[in-house]
Amino acid sequence: MKGLTQCSAGLLALALGGGAQAQSVEQLAALQDSVALYASVLQEGLGLNARAGIFSPTSGSVRGLYLAQQGVVLEVMSPLASARNSFAQFSLGAALERLSAQFAAQTGAGAAVPRPDLSALRETMAMSMRVELAQGAARDLLHELARVDVSAEIGAGLQSAEDAARSLHALTQFDDAALNQVLEETSAQRAQLSGHISALQALRTEIGTLLQPLSEERIAQWRTSLQTLNAALQSLQASTQERAAALQTQAGQARAQREAQWQQELAMFETTLVRLVCDYAGGLRALPPQEHVTLVLQGLGEESAQRREDRILVLRQADALRCLQGEITAQQLQGTARVYSF
Repeated sequence: MKGLTQCSAGLLALALGGGAQAQSVEQLAALQDSVALYASVLQEGLGLNARAGIFSPTSGSVRGLYLAQQGVVLEVMSPLASARNSFAQFSLGAALERLSAQFAAQTGAGAAVPRPDLSALRETMAMSMRVELAQGAARDLLHELARVDVSAEIGAGLQSAEDAARSLHALTQFDDAALNQVLEETSAQRAQLSGHISALQALRTEIGTLLQPLSEERIAQWRTSLQTLNAALQSLQASTQERAAALQTQAGQARAQREAQWQQELAMFETTLVRLVCDYAGGLRALPPQEHVTLVLQGLGEESAQRREDRILVLRQADALRCLQGEITAQQLQGTARVYSF
């Protein structure tokens, strides 16, 4: 359905190519003018001519063409498609915002990829060997250090909280101050996490480098340090997960509320559109009654894994004329439509 205006001339030529039921040149020319006027009336009636400023584009459009022996196809572009992005793709927006922030952090001085630290790599390999060679209590403590290291889980909780806060900001549930407060809190918690990780690394290095055998006093000191770090990490993990869960729940509720509101707006938009089709059906009197008026609502159909589909309504021109003459209501006309996504 893309590029209707560009291909209309070609389709008109195709319609003129012959056939027992082909319209005359005069009929097609009159129909072409009728379709253009009809589309502009629908665009005006739907309020799609509104502009944010003098030089701003209109908020939407209606473009039409005629397909011989099928009918008129009207492509409707409305703000509802872009409004859908505010809740349907908020997680993508948050991801892009994170990516932008990460890119900005790497574009200053020293943004080039750093050379690997060979000394650090050698120390990491040596530490792995020490863990394998450690005996008794030292080996147990090193394994315990690995168990209490929940830095990855805490980092994921902090990221989840930030994503939810950005989603709430995009959904207008958070103002700038509320968003900045959450980001400041997570930044402070990341600083705490960094301190705990440094302490874990220092303790791991100390345990792995001291010669065997170890004194009971030294082992007791290490156990005390390990318990302290474990308690601090568990506390931080609990607080970050609780905060992230609360924000994610709030964001989910806001998204569901916005989606329900959007569905109501779509229903009202569709009802208005069908009513206009009824009221101005006389503008397409040149259209054979057995043919159809097809409305293609761009980006308002179902969402698949590959793309967001269009919502399509197919109405018989004969039914639209009956509605114009008062034989059926606009609501009944809407009930006759074949509706699907494609």
